[in-house]
Amino acid sequence: MKRIFSVTLILVLVLTSALYLTACSKHGEKEPTSSNYIEGMLNDVSEMEYAELGKGKTKFKLEIVDTFGYKSNDIYFIHTDKKYLSDALLEFELIKGEEGQYGLYVDTVVGVTLDNKTEFWAFYVNGEKAQTGVDKIEVKSTDTYAIKREKIK
Repeated sequence: MKRIFSVTLILVLVLTSALYLTACSKHGEKEPTSSNYIEGMLNDVSEMEYAELGKGKTKFKLEIVDTFGYKSNDIYFIHTDKKYLSDALLEFELIKGEEGQYGLYVDTVVGVTLDNKTEFWAFYVNGEKAQTGVDKIEVKSTDTYAIKREKIK
């Protein structure tokens, strides 16, 4: 089973690289090296579009970032009348989770469910890791929020 997965992964990587090289040569660009290939990916990320959700009075920015630090589509400007971040995100089905003894435990973000034994979703406010649970973070239009996939240490 591991061998099939490895072969499939290698094929996907080879096909992705071939498509990227073909696209570059069709547009008259020089072929990428590994360093400018990564740069190109990062530039594509920085030029991503964003989604506007809701019609509430308070507007805030939310970024969703995966394990490797690449944004995963995901910059949202959310308009809400909800008081807490969890309620605003649940309203638009951006997160899912279960209530536990410490509040809402988020296990799914934009449809991606993590293995709660090795990873978790961390919430950030203005670039700093949140000191409370998502259901205790008050929504403010002056704050920027982020959700990042992180490994359990």
